[in-house]
Amino acid sequence: MTEEARPSAGQLAIMPLPPDAGALLSRWLAIPAVVAWWGNRAAAEARLRLAAESPSAIRCLILLDGEPIGYAQAMDSAGAGGPVAARLDPGIWECDLFLGSEL
Repeated sequence: MTEEARPSAGQLAIMPLPPDAGALLSRWLAIPAVVAWWGNRAAAEARLRLAAESPSAIRCLILLDGEPIGYAQAMDSAGAGGPVAARLDPGIWECDLFLGSEL
């Protein structure tokens, strides 16, 4: 790819998930690629709720040039639940993210 053909990189940032992000997350959970990775809406909402209720979880919006383009979360595997987390030692963190916007 030539220099002229490369898109501008833009400014990538993360910020804590604001309390009013529910509608945005809900919209993103309907995107087929998000469903493929996070499961159906009920499963995805359960994962989001688990992180929201965990005192150790970190929940963030991913921003490109100040506009939300995705979601990221990290939490101690001991509170993450599920078959994979059950095999992990406490102190090992599970990290998940998705992009809700095509770039």
